[in-house]
Parts: sequence; C-alpha cells; structure tokens
Amino acid sequence: MLKVAVFSDTHGNPDFMRKAIKETAPDAIIHCGDGARDAAAMEREFPGIPLYSVLGNCDFSRDIPLARTVEIGGVKIYIVHGHTLGVKYEGLDRLGYAAKEAGATLAFFGHTHIPICRHLGGITIINPGAAGYGSDPTWGVLEIDNGNISWNLKHFLEKK
Repeated sequence: MLKVAVFSDTHGNPDFMRKAIKETAPDAIIHCGDGARDAAAMEREFPGIPLYSVLGNCDFSRDIPLARTVEIGGVKIYIVHGHTLGVKYEGLDRLGYAAKEAGATLAFFGHTHIPICRHLGGITIINPGAAGYGSDPTWGVLEIDNGNISWNLKHFLEKK
C-alpha cells in the first residue's frame, strides 16, 4: 500500500506540512498550489520523497506547471490549483472534464480552502483544504492499494 500526503494553500507557512510529512512518512507528496516555495522547501528537506506540485494564483514560478497528471500506484491523478477552472464560483464541472480529458480517475485541487471529496462523472474530486493558516488547517492522506483508493482528511489542530 502506498501513502500520499496531499496539501494545498500553505501560503508561506510550511510548518504543518513539515510536521505531517515527518509523522506520516509518505511514499509521495502532492501540493495543489499557493505554496510553491513551501513545496520547494519540502523537496529539499525530504529529497527521497517524490513531490508533485502545481502553480496557484498566489505563486510565481516559471518551472511549475498550472496542471499536471501523474501516475502513482497505478492510479492516474490530475493535479491543479483550480483558479483557472472556476472552482470557487462555477462549480467542479470544468475540473471534472479536465481530469477526464487527461485520462485521470482522481483529481486534486485547492484554491477554495474548503475540504471536499465528491464523485462527478466517474472522477473522484478532492480538495484537502488549506494547510497553512486558519482556525482549522487541513490536509489528507491518500492510500492506494492495488489500484483502489481511500481518502482520509486530517486536521492539524484538535477540535474543542
């Protein structure tokens, strides 16, 4: 079984992400944008763990793609921040279509800072929430076992 730690919207605060990676020891890391420098810092700090990141609307880099498709454990995954697909105001249809066009069965996005897991047109669409700041910073662990996936949303802070 493979474990993938999934983050988004760290916005210059990689502390929670660093802690989660140390505690989880994932096989791979996904960062869904708005934290390009944070993702680069994690690549340097954990060089043995593949890290897949995309550009968010608050990121500035010529080396990071706006979207990418990767295959992990036999599962094709579409990764995007979502701002170019209208996820905040237009819903998830364009994201689902883009993932389907990329041949993916799973799509991760960020931008809204709201964690969700939905199934749309044969695509599982997940937002891990925002891992940088806020009253309830979140992230998640994707487990892949023989092509089967499970998703577990994690909270950095204990709810009172």
